[in-house]
Amino acid sequence: MSILNKFEDVFVSFLVFALVFFVGVPVVERFEAGAAALTAVSDTLSTNKASTAANHTIGFVTSTGAGDVTDTIVVTFDAGFSLSGSTPGAIAVGDVDLASGANPGALVDKTLAAGAATDSAWGFVISGQTMTFTHPSNAANGDIAEGDLVTIEIGVNAGGTNKIVNSTLGTYYIDVAGTFGDTGDMAVAVVTDPDVDVTATVNAVETLTLTISSTTVTFGALSLLHTKYAGASGSESEQISHTVEVNTSATSGYSLAVTGATLTNGGNNIDAIGGTEVVPTVGTEEFGMRVGVASGTGTASAPYNDVTPKYAYNGVSGLSEIASNSGDDDDTYNIYYMANIADDTVAASYSTALTYVATGMF
Repeated sequence: MSILNKFEDVFVSFLVFALVFFVGVPVVERFEAGAAALTAVSDTLSTNKASTAANHTIGFVTSTGAGDVTDTIVVTFDAGFSLSGSTPGAIAVGDVDLASGANPGALVDKTLAAGAATDSAWGFVISGQTMTFTHPSNAANGDIAEGDLVTIEIGVNAGGTNKIVNSTLGTYYIDVAGTFGDTGDMAVAVVTDPDVDVTATVNAVETLTLTISSTTVTFGALSLLHTKYAGASGSESEQISHTVEVNTSATSGYSLAVTGATLTNGGNNIDAIGGTEVVPTVGTEEFGMRVGVASGTGTASAPYNDVTPKYAYNGVSGLSEIASNSGDDDDTYNIYYMANIADDTVAASYSTALTYVATGMF
């Protein structure tokens, strides 16, 4: 058997699972009287499955900042979320990051200390469902400026080992307050099974849905002679693998991201292209995707937005944004997948499962 025939028999099945993760949205009725309202409030969970440990990424923009030694930021989770005694363990200072900056690219981590604040570190205390961050005792250290974006990461995403365990099925609130002068709330939807399309609703007009046209696509048999493209069946011509629709009333828009391993069989895999888009090269191991706008006002994000066509894939180790919209709309995107093999690619059946995450900014 020739090496060519050997690899002509490589069959790749490719699965795509639609997971919708819903983030917090502000609920103005819960703001404290006389306090400034936080803006761009959100909470992104690594999973919204009921009774399951999840990372949290809380974000908001503060209008007043936090620059006094008496300033505190207090985050309170609805009853049902487990912060202490959770699996694998209770949340501690090593499981939390606090950062601020003028924009997402300028975020700077604050130093945290367990218990009371020190001269240079923010104090961090958990009591029941509440986390309290206290400004350093030296007024010259650790300030959060007016108009800054503030992020609070909790879990493995903060370099820790412990996560917050989700409550049972329902909608739950996370409150941000304290003496720094701003208040805001966000809501998260906890679902029984995340492998479904779910609508998170806080009131009649605040919604976010994610719909995937097909949850199973295939490349068929990969070849040393041709680039293959995934779909209902594999093709040597570029084809739409499936579509992803995001429908939201979020006035500040949304971000659509993807994460998941490259095509894999045991210890063998087909190399992911990475974060720089390239034209597919026959004879080189490659797995990649690109994104096109089918309808709506959303835009595909670099490096997936090239129409040459060039391909990329950078979601192996975390979320990689593939599209976004700065306003509320119903947008549909065409998703394309491609794969090539090399003459030393191990003959086997390869597969992967990709997770799509839509984050709304209400």
